[in-house]
Amino acid sequence: MEVYLAELFRHKDTMTLALGADSMAAIAKCLSRQDEINRPMTSIQGLLQRNMEVSTRIDLDFHRKKVLSSFLLVNPQDNLRTRLKLWHPLTGLWLTEGPIFKQWLDVPNSKLWLCGIPGGGKTILAGAMIESVLKRETSSTAIAFFFCDYADPRSGDPANILGALAS
Repeated sequence: MEVYLAELFRHKDTMTLALGADSMAAIAKCLSRQDEINRPMTSIQGLLQRNMEVSTRIDLDFHRKKVLSSFLLVNPQDNLRTRLKLWHPLTGLWLTEGPIFKQWLDVPNSKLWLCGIPGGGKTILAGAMIESVLKRETSSTAIAFFFCDYADPRSGDPANILGALAS
């Protein structure tokens, strides 16, 4: 009986090694195609960065701009630009192309919660989500976002958050 167990464990080790080698081959194949995938993504990213600047679609006169700017003590657009510089075009694709995200977009009043450890990439994913939503926006779509940043205590002030969202 012990002979059979030993032989079974030997076969198990051989299978584990073979699966590991197969996985490494698949990873190597994916990595070899990365440049091929990145070229069009880089050109698309450049085009999007030029065309996707968040702007207000309402024609405001000077006084309205002045009133709105008093609410905008922490500008979320600056934070979004910073996050998009750190973002790789394929990061978060599993989220923005997945069924949960699409359902969140389609269902009114739905919620989507990102949680994780500090430095785990939640803010980068949020930036990818915002960019994905901005790509899909229409003239009847309103988009508001805000980033709370531990490095800027003003960004945690509820008045600044609500002011930026209202602006």
